[in-house]
Amino acid sequence: MGAASAGANAVAEDGSVGFHNAAGIVFLEEKGNHWLASLGGLNVSAEFKSEPGTVVPGNDGGDAGSFAPAGGLFFSRKASGKWGWGVSLLSISGAVLDYDDGFVGRYWAEEVTLLTVNINPAISYRINDRWSVGLTVPVMFGVLDMDVAVPIGPPQAPIAEGRVNIDGDDISATLAVSTFIEVSPRTNLGIVYAAENEVSMGSDVTFDPVGLEFGADVEFPFAQTLRFSIAHDINDNVTLLGTFAWEDWSAFDSLLISTTVGDQVVARNWDDTQRYALGARWRTNGGKWTWHAGAAYDTSPTNASDRTPDMPIDRQVRIGFGGQYERPSGMKIGGALTYVDMGDARIENDLIVGEYDPNSLIVLGVNFSW
Repeated sequence: MGAASAGANAVAEDGSVGFHNAAGIVFLEEKGNHWLASLGGLNVSAEFKSEPGTVVPGNDGGDAGSFAPAGGLFFSRKASGKWGWGVSLLSISGAVLDYDDGFVGRYWAEEVTLLTVNINPAISYRINDRWSVGLTVPVMFGVLDMDVAVPIGPPQAPIAEGRVNIDGDDISATLAVSTFIEVSPRTNLGIVYAAENEVSMGSDVTFDPVGLEFGADVEFPFAQTLRFSIAHDINDNVTLLGTFAWEDWSAFDSLLISTTVGDQVVARNWDDTQRYALGARWRTNGGKWTWHAGAAYDTSPTNASDRTPDMPIDRQVRIGFGGQYERPSGMKIGGALTYVDMGDARIENDLIVGEYDPNSLIVLGVNFSW
């Protein structure tokens, strides 16, 4: 986090390596158990500003962002011989948006809560002194709770409005394969491929004010990804970090809502995205302190005509900084701060026109490694 994830798949220095790159477990310096626990919080600011061209009556919805806790627990074990294994518990994604009553974008979302929890068991095998492979089976538990307004009559001048609540959950699993290569004594390369993980939220749908209830499945794909990371030691104290990632978000061309009274396909038309990240790690005070800094850029998966208020996602710029101190006992205590500029997420369709300002995320976390 302190390096904006730059080089994360090419570094093997604590228990979190089993999450970032399972193949790297066998490259930990010491045999035995390695733990890392993290705890923190994130604060989101997301305020829509409507512009001329908006025809839905209403207000701008206020700040839809909120504060949420975050954390994770990571375990990796470098066993004797050529094997290693590990498991991690954390959330890799989520969204919490709460717009004010009367929001002009209420026909897409009034409140959205999408939470995920991942359990990632992993194994690692060392082929030779410089090359290893890994396998991970990420298991995801997802929960969706969403409120949407429904116009009765033309959206520009509705006679009345109903409300739809979608509330459901799902468990799904996928596979990830990885490799960790010591290109030279000073350079490590990590490559990770994770297959698509599609969750189908089995939901209860309630339509008010008539009180109609029926079942539904809301299908949402978490894109397959391919990541390349490099870590190069300039000297004994300074390491340069880099990552390039591709994510197959073009698979999210539509959102399918299958119900007992009919199906609804909501067009999304997302595009594949790329991430570019650069960072550095350096040690001071005889190696007692380790510092990280980095920046990352993610391209936008969509454009103004297809973007919607339930997912106001645009290009992202991340800046991170963090530090970690090693105690005489060997335990390491650290902290990191990341700021994310999520772009203006402009929306421009037949009903609403505008953009988000601010649209940002601040994450603060502490970690303990032993």
